[in-house]
Amino acid sequence: MAITLLEERSPILKLVRIFGTALALVLAAWVVWQTDWSIVLKSLSSVSLVHLSAGLLLVQFQICMSAFRWRYTALSIGQPIGKWQAVREYYLSTGLNQLLPGGVAGDAIRAYRGRAQDGSGLARSATSVILERLSGQIALLMFVLVGLLLWPDRIYGTNKWAVLALVGVLLAALCLAVLPVIRTRFTGLANDLSAAFCSVGAAGYQLTTSVLIVASYIALFMLCADATGGALTIGAALMVVPLCLLTMVLPSGFGGWGTREAAAAALWPMVGYTPDQGIAASLLYGAVAMLGAAPSLMLLFTSKDR
Repeated sequence: MAITLLEERSPILKLVRIFGTALALVLAAWVVWQTDWSIVLKSLSSVSLVHLSAGLLLVQFQICMSAFRWRYTALSIGQPIGKWQAVREYYLSTGLNQLLPGGVAGDAIRAYRGRAQDGSGLARSATSVILERLSGQIALLMFVLVGLLLWPDRIYGTNKWAVLALVGVLLAALCLAVLPVIRTRFTGLANDLSAAFCSVGAAGYQLTTSVLIVASYIALFMLCADATGGALTIGAALMVVPLCLLTMVLPSGFGGWGTREAAAAALWPMVGYTPDQGIAASLLYGAVAMLGAAPSLMLLFTSKDR
């Protein structure tokens, strides 16, 4: 698959994936060991049908908005994609991302399935997928930064500015490892970046759709927290939820399970709740996201590979 090919070009990316998977397994084991499951199960048993229905509707919004963002990005770089095709393929890739290891397998399959629509090949299709996901990660990092700025100066005895500096160093190191590989694999990437993000109206479209999508992720987490008895204020949600979502970006595990729950357990006490409440909200978030992508299973058996 297209994104897997990047790993073949870079031993560093292979190591990142191996480390991420090992970390996800360790964190999942830690969550299982440390959690009082009687409290978590009691919280989950109180979830109402209203909360569940609202959450499922939010997931449909997220997938459709993401599909439109992908279609816009693809059209910007010269890859024609129909509206229904974009929505269908995004449902499929979202479902597969949650079922297959690594967290990006669905994106790789989406790139592969879109490879020959106009004869532009796999590289063009993979570029549209990578740029679309990049747009979302930029918006997520914006929310992470806002949340970190809301932290008190010291939390758990750690200076927040030291945390910000560490995050910056890690992001810079990741960029140094990934960008040369992408530049080698995808020629003309600078032109595609300009077309997708800097052409007339592109920056506004990318920013608006990506901010709405990330905001809907945060809203879904808030809904799940409320459903499990630990309602978050907007300020508290901005402090902790984007960081939980950021752990799901790691190329590890299945759909962020384990790393997301560990992050919630560590972060929820910052805003006055117990680790068990954070884990319950995170588990419900993952379950609603997976259930909301269930139509992908039908597409998997009815859609033909191209």
